[in-house]
Amino acid sequence: MKRSIQTLLFLIIPVHFCLGTTHYPSGDAEIDHAREAVKISPTTPENYQQRMLFLSLWLNIAQQRGADAHSLFDSDKAYYTAEQKLVYAKGETRKTLLNEICIAVDAYYRDMEEVFRKLNEEGPIYSPFKGDPSTFPKGGNMDADWPMFQKDKHNSGYTDAPGPKTGELAWKFQAKGSIHTTVTLDRGTVYFGSNGGELYALNETDGALLWETAVDPVEKRARKQFTVPLVVDGKLYVGAANKRLY
Repeated sequence: MKRSIQTLLFLIIPVHFCLGTTHYPSGDAEIDHAREAVKISPTTPENYQQRMLFLSLWLNIAQQRGADAHSLFDSDKAYYTAEQKLVYAKGETRKTLLNEICIAVDAYYRDMEEVFRKLNEEGPIYSPFKGDPSTFPKGGNMDADWPMFQKDKHNSGYTDAPGPKTGELAWKFQAKGSIHTTVTLDRGTVYFGSNGGELYALNETDGALLWETAVDPVEKRARKQFTVPLVVDGKLYVGAANKRLY
């Protein structure tokens, strides 16, 4: 009888633990699929890069929502330290580093789950507020463009535009896929791509859709990522995950 009770307790505890775990969707089906896969099977040298891609995208989503990611420092350092050493490693050293990387990826996912849980249960680390327009700096070019990544061919990241005065939401637009790159602004038009495979052009003032186009709609890819669009002489250029430039 004593042995039966011990066995019963052993079976009940894990079930209770599983039922008490709350899953918070990221909003991206592929990211959530990767999260579940990590829980089922350890990371391997064959899939660690793909898993890190999805983790990076997940972290980006969480940070945009205001997640406190300070606790990820050790996991981040462990992964990138080992990955940097892997570049020139050979033989047994390479195998050892790959094992360290796989362990680091699994740990990174576990830590990220906790960060995401806190975000959903405790809220973001900041509270939005409206700025005082009277304290806003004078001057600046309100018509300044941002036609490419980091603004110009020198990647200066500098603009004459003064920026938002109050920080209030002007408009929002719902794309068909998640967005993981910055946008390009040229002559009052905002350009960007989503991993649903579409390129969009929106009115800068009100976010109205000017046009959208599907890039290679017949191509079967799980994730159709794009580079940051580039505008030169009225033409739009963008690179895609299918190794093509449009």
